[in-house]
Amino acid sequence: MEAGDLEETPFQVISLRGDAYTRGVQHGSQAKELIKRNISYYLHLWETYSGMDRMLVLEQARGFIPMIEMYDREIMEEIRGIADGAGISVEEAVALNSRYEFVWAKMAVEHVGRGECTSIAAAPEACPSNHTLIGQNWDYKPRLSGGCVVLEIEQPERPNIVTHVEAGTVAKMGLNSAGIGLCINALISDRDRFTPKVPILVVCRGILNASSLSDSIRAVLSAERSVSANFLIAHEEGEIIDLEATPEEVGFIYPESGIMTHSNHFIELRKNVVDMAINICPDTLIRAERAKRLISRNLGKIDVEKFKEILRDHFNWPNSICRHEDPRFHQDLQLKTLTSMIMDLNEKTIYISNGPPCENKYSKLVFKKLKND
Repeated sequence: MEAGDLEETPFQVISLRGDAYTRGVQHGSQAKELIKRNISYYLHLWETYSGMDRMLVLEQARGFIPMIEMYDREIMEEIRGIADGAGISVEEAVALNSRYEFVWAKMAVEHVGRGECTSIAAAPEACPSNHTLIGQNWDYKPRLSGGCVVLEIEQPERPNIVTHVEAGTVAKMGLNSAGIGLCINALISDRDRFTPKVPILVVCRGILNASSLSDSIRAVLSAERSVSANFLIAHEEGEIIDLEATPEEVGFIYPESGIMTHSNHFIELRKNVVDMAINICPDTLIRAERAKRLISRNLGKIDVEKFKEILRDHFNWPNSICRHEDPRFHQDLQLKTLTSMIMDLNEKTIYISNGPPCENKYSKLVFKKLKND
């Protein structure tokens, strides 16, 4: 990995290689303290707002193991390695990788937080570079600030991956050496149930394990899901697709004029479900359209700097695209932009900030392993 721009790399970069279990051990051992800190916070969160003590969480997590193994045995082996490397139980590692399900389906809707992420993408026809760009602001709980790492994953017979994750988890937003990029947004529907199925973060890894765009779509379609989520997926050759997934179906959206935006409400499936997020975070209805309007003004001129401007936008502050803490709510229920990330899929380059991009510079990260596949 080569890092640089105007400042040091804002996150610890952990390079993983070898078989799945070995990669997990490397991850767990190098991020041990962060992993334990993340688990500790989530156990606090679930006990406080779901009434689930540690033993119940671990018992529930155990049910996800066979589902992960059926979806992709290698991913489960990597999670076992994370557990052993960090000196935690397999159930704790699985709970961490199932945190999306524990948060969005187990906690009462009014306790999950008030807002989430904004994602944007631009196809080559909208960019003077003729590159494909994809990025997002990841808005989440402030107490998890500092608990993330960047994984550089070299894996045999599958594309190499770079992904920004909460330490101890196998994937989230990222890109791979096959030219596929991924952003993810939380969705909440009346179909969601807390049932051990394939965790959303594991589905993210399935997408980034794919060698083609169709295989990345299959990674979503083939997963038995218990909750809803949105996956914005792009390929370096310019194809972009957005998948709105509930436990029962997947809706798809294509770009208009070479651009795509999404936040935390259903668009394609809005007539099929009761959208549970709108009432707790009505700003989602503003953020997606605001991002579309801002990016549309620059058709044919969109570049990384334009993406940065959009992701720094403060309209409707503090519940804006660049989100800040809302002092009206308890710390556990607040959200702010913890990471802003932009990916140039042709150059295999990442621009990333640690914290709100209005206050923190983007660092440029170049990973050679993404170019040598």
